[in-house]
Amino acid sequence: MFALLTARLPLTAVSGLEVQEVLPQVIVHQPPKECPSCRCQRIEQVALSSLDKLRGRIARFHCPKCSAKAYILGNSEKSRPAKPPPARDPFLAGGYEYLLGNKYSKGAQVPQNDVLAFENYLASAKLGNPHGQFHTGLCYHEGKGVAADPMLAYYWVGRAAEQGQGQAVRLLPELEHLFEHAQMEHTCAEPS
Repeated sequence: MFALLTARLPLTAVSGLEVQEVLPQVIVHQPPKECPSCRCQRIEQVALSSLDKLRGRIARFHCPKCSAKAYILGNSEKSRPAKPPPARDPFLAGGYEYLLGNKYSKGAQVPQNDVLAFENYLASAKLGNPHGQFHTGLCYHEGKGVAADPMLAYYWVGRAAEQGQGQAVRLLPELEHLFEHAQMEHTCAEPS
């Protein structure tokens, strides 16, 4: 009984929503002279929406009589603007090695081992990771896992500071002083 009743009532009265018919959308290669659906001569060109542009359409036509739509597709290579390559994030390169170095340094989930921590920090630093560069410099500065070397400490912390690593920026002035002191000792120790 309900099916018979709804079949006689308009669909808008049953659901309470306005329902639009699904109208044909036609892809054409040149501006149409007549509507592709009702064949009337009243078809007109309308402005493209941003969605039309994303879909590669270069022209849009609308029939005011039957509401049919027609589109002209452009060359897909020309219609979509070229995306610039994604910016390289220096913190992602060498991230695995850096995190593994942290685990060995702190003894988290693996036995604590300063030598393996340094090796992983160095691998991360060579891949350009600023955190890995800072911790490599810190290992050289403190002599953890490697012999202390103020020149290499200054080098690696300086590279991290160039990329904006905050701890490196703060530590660099102290290392500059140690680096200058190490250079003076090195020149004084050379025989004349």
